[in-house]
Amino acid sequence: MICFFVNGLVYWITQALMENSYHYDFTTDFDRMVPAVSWWVSIYILSYGFWALCYIKISRESRSACRELVGADLIAKTICAIFFIVLPTTNVRPQLGDGFWDVVLGAIYAMDAPTNLFPSIHCLVSWLCFAAMRDKQGIPKWMKLCTLIFALAVCASTQFTKQHYIVDVVGGIILAEIALLISKKRNGKHRLIQKG
Repeated sequence: MICFFVNGLVYWITQALMENSYHYDFTTDFDRMVPAVSWWVSIYILSYGFWALCYIKISRESRSACRELVGADLIAKTICAIFFIVLPTTNVRPQLGDGFWDVVLGAIYAMDAPTNLFPSIHCLVSWLCFAAMRDKQGIPKWMKLCTLIFALAVCASTQFTKQHYIVDVVGGIILAEIALLISKKRNGKHRLIQKG
């Protein structure tokens, strides 16, 4: 619940703060080559449930696993807030048709302004779900593989829905790994202090 609250706080407050600021567009040739495929919005939406299930599963492994995950999430979101303020970003969204998935994607566009793109929180949190599970002995390999596949699908969905550019995806994944590494080191020191 704390992670969910902080996510909303970071996203909406920075968006409001930077509303009238210049926003950078990081479009690359790769981004121009990727087509808009509106049915990918289904994966984009399902990611919210995916995150909740993963966070619950990882947190139930142990107190240490919970501290690592929550710590990494809060570190990453703090860094995101800095980027959203120092380097506000935007993108150009495509014209949509009138099919079912086009309407759904249009609703997402209406609710979610094309700002706060770098790094992608969708990619960050999805990758964090996998990375935090990766070395946990109590989590079955099939579950880790499914988590990796879905995390990659979420990253792909940000591209096909034109919610993010490729640099946002890369930034989100790198930030997830860095935040988890920092959190693990801090958690290790915490355990040493408790033992001492």
